[in-house]
Amino acid sequence: MVLRTVIRLESVTIRLFPVRSFCVEGTFTLPNAGEASVGLDLGVAQSVTLSSGEALALPVASIPEENRLRCLQRRASRRAKGSVRRRQALQRLAKM
Repeated sequence: MVLRTVIRLESVTIRLFPVRSFCVEGTFTLPNAGEASVGLDLGVAQSVTLSSGEALALPVASIPEENRLRCLQRRASRRAKGSVRRRQALQRLAKM
């Protein structure tokens, strides 16, 4: 099941940050605001379970992706704080 929400945008401001993140500010209108809310439960056996009883399987990292992530985290932790190479290592890590 794919959850889709239609949002009508009235005015939007997008701020980009240097470490591959962004912030969206603006006025949004949700056409289905009167509908019932659904609770989410993040778990171990099931990725996400809705309060309605539906279970959603989200993609998990493969073994090579986990190894790459571990390697990048180790490199970033070994760099000196405040250095250019640490900043570069953190940017590579954020791209994962």
